[in-house]
Amino acid sequence: FNNLDKLIHYVNLNGTVNLFYSTPTIYTDSKLQNPNTNYQLRTDDIMPLADDAHDYWTGFYTSRPALKRQVRKSTNLLATARLLEAYTNITLDQVENILKNTGQQRPAPRVGDGFTDGLEGAVSLATHHDAMSGTERQSVTDDYELRMAEQAIVAETGISLAIKYIAQVEEDLAHCNCNGAPQFTCSNASICAATVNASDGFTVYAWNSLALSRTEVLRIPVSGSSWSCVDEKKEELQTQLLSLDNRTLSIPQLYLNSFNMTQSQIDQALAQLANKADYVLA
Repeated sequence: FNNLDKLIHYVNLNGTVNLFYSTPTIYTDSKLQNPNTNYQLRTDDIMPLADDAHDYWTGFYTSRPALKRQVRKSTNLLATARLLEAYTNITLDQVENILKNTGQQRPAPRVGDGFTDGLEGAVSLATHHDAMSGTERQSVTDDYELRMAEQAIVAETGISLAIKYIAQVEEDLAHCNCNGAPQFTCSNASICAATVNASDGFTVYAWNSLALSRTEVLRIPVSGSSWSCVDEKKEELQTQLLSLDNRTLSIPQLYLNSFNMTQSQIDQALAQLANKADYVLA
């Protein structure tokens, strides 16, 4: 800050301006203490800016909500993956071997040496002011979403390896974060093949990426009503089963594009897309 310090010093020598390092709190307090300041009450969009004829920025904070949500979720995933990568030293080579062995060869070019580098690049790109803001064309939005989804699969694979290392377990771990096939792995729509098909029970591993204790309610799609939950000490936890309504169960079938399909093909595709869950265990 040497140059800024010099600038503040010489400007203040003039005596007509008081230049100093400020904060949002100092600025807000000074505005509130000014009795001559009148504030405009707005009930419409907060960004009615126009930078050209018929070019308005209205919707800057509200347009393309699905993309905005994906950026937020991907940012959270990236922060968690970074911690686990640093803690366990899981490498990108290990992750790519898993993807290759499971038939999930990464279509995107390799980025960096860490398994979080690709997701970091995709999130960085999507947080550009002409990306997450929604000013781009739909085809460009689709590309942002595809990049984040592809790289999220890489990060999730790295997280699985890291959790296996920490928990000292050998079985493969699964995610249900909507980055793979939506009809099978999207807990946001109460779909998770890993838990719905686990008739003999399953184990949930949770990672707290914050430096403080926290309490969260997990909602896990299951099939059937005979479920209970215990912690790592085998002590039973308080849970409840919430039945899924028909609208929620029909969500995965909305992904079907039935153009040029016969009725029998449509019926077969709908059966494949059907959500096998009956309840959510919370």
